[in-house]
Amino acid sequence: MIRVDNGTVYIDGEAIEVSRLVYKSIALFIGHEGELISRDDYSMELWGSDYCYQEGVDDARIDTMIRRTRAVIGRDAIRTRKGLGYVFISDNCNTPNSTDNLSALEEQLLSAFRGLNSSDKYKALAVLKALKG
Repeated sequence: MIRVDNGTVYIDGEAIEVSRLVYKSIALFIGHEGELISRDDYSMELWGSDYCYQEGVDDARIDTMIRRTRAVIGRDAIRTRKGLGYVFISDNCNTPNSTDNLSALEEQLLSAFRGLNSSDKYKALAVLKALKG
């Protein structure tokens, strides 16, 4: 389960440190679950009403923020709608702390990962799942 509160992101009850913009991105998606968010609307929400999207110039900036957001809440939680924007689906969250169907050894390893940042936890969990087969 993912939630945001007072500038902090909580994944399965654990506080995760994220940047101000990643927090805003996650809060935006949670607040508009299942709704299409265009790249222009996404940019305006993150960088303010004075922001003017410039195709090509800002695409990399938006792509980077989407990638950073996915690293925290899971790649499949944010669906890309080619040419339209993005849709958040909470059922697809594959958070770094998800321990569904993990063996006792894997759970012990995950507890050792608690000190890692969220991106490293996600990578470590992916390695564990790949080893599991």
